[in-house]
Amino acid sequence: SNGRKTGEAAILSRGRGGFLGRRMAAMLAGEVDRLLQRGALSREIHNALLGFGLPKGLLMIEDLLPVDVVADIAADRRSRAAQTIASGEIIERVLFPLINEGAHILAEVGTLLPSDIDLLWQYGHAWPRQMGGPMLYADKVGAANIVGQLNLFSAECPDALSLRPAALLVELAEGGRSFADWQDGRAN
Repeated sequence: SNGRKTGEAAILSRGRGGFLGRRMAAMLAGEVDRLLQRGALSREIHNALLGFGLPKGLLMIEDLLPVDVVADIAADRRSRAAQTIASGEIIERVLFPLINEGAHILAEVGTLLPSDIDLLWQYGHAWPRQMGGPMLYADKVGAANIVGQLNLFSAECPDALSLRPAALLVELAEGGRSFADWQDGRAN
């Protein structure tokens, strides 16, 4: 498998293709790009995510984005003032779409569990172990909170599909359930 060839932990995604971790990391990079375009400073994003516990290697903004995008953002930055965005909002704007993508993946890949995604992120992307993984973090924050914030973010950027809450996430929010509840229900 490609995972063995690259030495990465791989769970193949059916439906949209690609590696799950990379697919979710691409979502993270897209949201970092959107924050930069809104005027956030790269060091604010870096510090917020580092404060959350994500490793430095994952947070090098320039490594997450194509060179031409970084150049365009720098040029745009020179034409307007930077906007200060609070750490908590940065975390929500970056991690909630990542969790949303995880919910899309769970709906697509019938045999995958939220704990599989958490393990992938812990071991493949150095997610802080004390946080459990993105799906467990979602359970701590609450599906209803995530859906509410995604709806607000989506209203600001209606063309951004990544900000539209996944059907599974909405279902959990409306039922007052967690990904752990969903996983337990699949085991029964």
